Amino acid sequence: MEKLETLTEKGKVIVIATQVMFEGSDMSIYEVGVKALKKYKVLQAYDMTIEAVVTKLMWIMAQTKDFNEIEKKFYTRINEDSLY
Repeated sequence: MEKLETLTEKGKVIVIATQVMFEGSDMSIYEVGVKALKKYKVLQAYDMTIEAVVTKLMWIMAQTKDFNEIEKKFYTRINEDSLY
């Protein structure tokens, strides 16, 4: 299995998510998460379901492959009931 560093260097888009129901991911809470966010270009799912993440990324990546643009669009609200 490839390391996170190798995948991000290859331009792969990595989204960190959680399986905990009714809670979102927030890597800034834990020391290891803060280090990972600083070291790697990764996105956080926050309160999005895996299905929402996949669908949103498919839509975004049809428009751009630039990580900064992907990140900007990924965190743009499209549903008022969602944080992201």
